[in-house]
Amino acid sequence: MLHIYGPGGVGGLLAGVLAKNGQDVAIVATPRTADVINTDGLVIRSQKYGNFTVKVRAVTKPARGAQVLLTTKSYTLPEIARIVKSANPSEVGALFNGFTHAKAVHDLTDNDTWSGSIRTISSRVAPGVIEQTSKFVRLELPDSAMDGEISRTLLEGGLDVSFGGTEEQVLWRKLRSQSLMALLTAATNLPIGSAMERNQKVTCHAVDEMARIATFMGLPTSHNDIMQGLLMSDPEATSSMARDVADGKHCELKELGSDVVAAASRAGIPVPALATLVSAVEDRINRTSK
Repeated sequence: MLHIYGPGGVGGLLAGVLAKNGQDVAIVATPRTADVINTDGLVIRSQKYGNFTVKVRAVTKPARGAQVLLTTKSYTLPEIARIVKSANPSEVGALFNGFTHAKAVHDLTDNDTWSGSIRTISSRVAPGVIEQTSKFVRLELPDSAMDGEISRTLLEGGLDVSFGGTEEQVLWRKLRSQSLMALLTAATNLPIGSAMERNQKVTCHAVDEMARIATFMGLPTSHNDIMQGLLMSDPEATSSMARDVADGKHCELKELGSDVVAAASRAGIPVPALATLVSAVEDRINRTSK
C-alpha cells in the first residue's frame, strides 16, 4: 500500500487523485490534520481534475513495510527520517526540490530508493483542502524507479508519469529552471515576467551560469534550454519561495539557491549573478523577519 507522506499541495493532490481513481493509498499527516481528513475526506479543487471530495485513510506514521512517497519540503527530512526508517519501508521515493537530499533519501532504507520531480502549482488552503491552480501535473522519475510499486500505483492512478534517465538528470532538469524562477521572484517580490524585464542583465548572466552548472552535474544544458522555459512561463506567475518570503515563512532558499552556489564553488564555476540573487533573497528574509 502506498503511503504518501505530507498532506500539502503536492501530497494531498496526489493522494486525492489516486484514491478517486481506485488506488489503495493512505496519507501521513499530523494528528490534527489526520483527524480532519478521516472525518471530512480530502477536498480537491483542481483546474486539471475538477472539484471533488474523496475518502482517504489518514495516519500519523507509515505502516511497516509500506511503500512511502515523500512529498513534504526537503528541509523536513531530518525531522521525519526516524519515523520513515522505523517503518522499514519496502520502497521510498521522494519528490523534493533541490538535489542535496538524494543521499539522505537513500539512507532511509536498504530497499529501493529514488528521488524524482513533480511540476504543478498546488497548495493546501486549509487542513484537508487542496487547491490546484495549474492545468498540469507532470511527474518525472529516474529510470531506476520504473519497475517499482510506487510507479505502478502512480501510472495506474491516471497520473502523467515519465522516466528521464539518472536521478541526477531528473533533479537538475527541474532545478535548472525552477531555481531561477524562485530566485528572481523571491529577490524582487515581482511575478516572473516583470522580474526578468527589470533585471535583464542579471537574468541573462544567471541563465548562463545555471547552464554551466547543470552541464557539469551531468545534464547537458544550453542558455536557450533555460531561457525558453522561463519565457514560456505565465508572466504573472510567481513561486512558492517568493510567497514564503513575503509571508515570513521558512523557505527553500538553501535547496534552490545556496546549494547551487555551493556546488558551483566546488566545481570551480564562477556564479556572481546567482550569488547576487541569493544575497537579495537573504536581504528580503532579514527585512521581513524584523
